[in-house]
Amino acid sequence: MLHLRKICKSFGDTQVLSNVSLELQNGEIVCLLGPSGCGKTTLLRIIAGLETPDAGDLRFQGRDLGDVPVHERNFGLMFQDHALFPHMTVAQNVAFGLRMRGQERVEERTSETLSLVGLQAMGQRDVSTLSGGEQQRVALARSLAPRPSLLMLDEPLGSLDAGLRERLLPELRQIFVETGQTVITVTHDQQEASAIADRIAILNAGRIEQCDTPQVVYARPRNAFVAGFMGLGNPVCREWLVAQTGATFAGHSFLLHPAGMRRANAAGNAGVMLEGNLAQRSYEGESWRLTVHVAGKTFRFRLPLEVSPVPEAGARVRLQIDRDWILPLE
Repeated sequence: MLHLRKICKSFGDTQVLSNVSLELQNGEIVCLLGPSGCGKTTLLRIIAGLETPDAGDLRFQGRDLGDVPVHERNFGLMFQDHALFPHMTVAQNVAFGLRMRGQERVEERTSETLSLVGLQAMGQRDVSTLSGGEQQRVALARSLAPRPSLLMLDEPLGSLDAGLRERLLPELRQIFVETGQTVITVTHDQQEASAIADRIAILNAGRIEQCDTPQVVYARPRNAFVAGFMGLGNPVCREWLVAQTGATFAGHSFLLHPAGMRRANAAGNAGVMLEGNLAQRSYEGESWRLTVHVAGKTFRFRLPLEVSPVPEAGARVRLQIDRDWILPLE
């Protein structure tokens, strides 16, 4: 188990991390998610031993890591720029870390790891001849081969195009689950985090705003920052909500979750009703994405393709919202 308690870090007058606490169970995959500059890479570097916290407690399997040097932690770290050795073959790149650590059965371990990432037939290829996705697999194999107690990935798929990332994400997760590998990964991409992680820790200005499963983060965002960063919309106050709907609500700030939002038909009277102007519609393959302005607020939701006709931009539309999806925020 990795245990972080009240980790703080500043660079000069800039506080990068403020009282960050997090626990990671053995075999768990946790993603640090947040915008650029929120502190997620600094936190990863502190765990790796590449940075020293100003305050706080860091333990792994009960051992205080405060004075443990990088090479004694048995952690693996893979950056976005995977930095493969261009003068070596695939197998030589994977074996490099094993030889540097003086581990035994180097060739056997190299072969096993290449098979794990689907490159068993490419061991003698020059890495310069590989595609971007294949090079990423080599970098992953090199990180996995020494069998680290904890594997850390910093934007591991950030340099790949969207289609390749989408194909690799489920494969990465399957590898980690099959091997029981404990993983911390860093990304600013919400879909990537949801696809790979058991839990997502959302960072903002050096603090963890919420740490939950992807399902909980999506369905029950804790506050306005989480809701906005996950693309779920901006909050409305109780006074606005009461004025627009005529209904009563307990709380001060609310998210009208897009999952509970749909276009109301002429006879629709269930749920909470809003009326506004359709500002934009965009085709997204399996659905239409509608942007509606209601009394100074903007709401976005998806309309299934089978729902027709789709109104034109500028049309007056009525929205129906399931009351269970009107969520109070902290």
